[in-house]
Amino acid sequence: MEYAPIIPISAQEGTGIDKLMSTVIKMYDQLNISIGTARLNQMLKQWLVEFPPPSGPRKYFKLRYAVQKSANPVQFLFFSNRPQVVTEAYISYLRNKIRKDLGFSLIPVLIEIKSSKGDG
Repeated sequence: MEYAPIIPISAQEGTGIDKLMSTVIKMYDQLNISIGTARLNQMLKQWLVEFPPPSGPRKYFKLRYAVQKSANPVQFLFFSNRPQVVTEAYISYLRNKIRKDLGFSLIPVLIEIKSSKGDG
């Protein structure tokens, strides 16, 4: 949980409460961000160029598009021609890009991969 902020506070010294409350507000704001499908898919194209999926007959998959399934909790749904071969490493890459590029740096981000329509 590298994304989770650690805020030192002290009841005895009365310090850290302002920073804690500021962080809580930022986290709440991030939990309620909704990313439009067009923007998300524009970013997905960029991410696929930066780090293409693996090639080869057994490992190859194509990510077709993505949607934000929900806010609070933040969930994204990616559609692939072969969801069963999308590796945890690639999902982690997508999660990190979502955190960095779309403003979800302080909260958990859930990702689901499903078969795109018409794919077996």
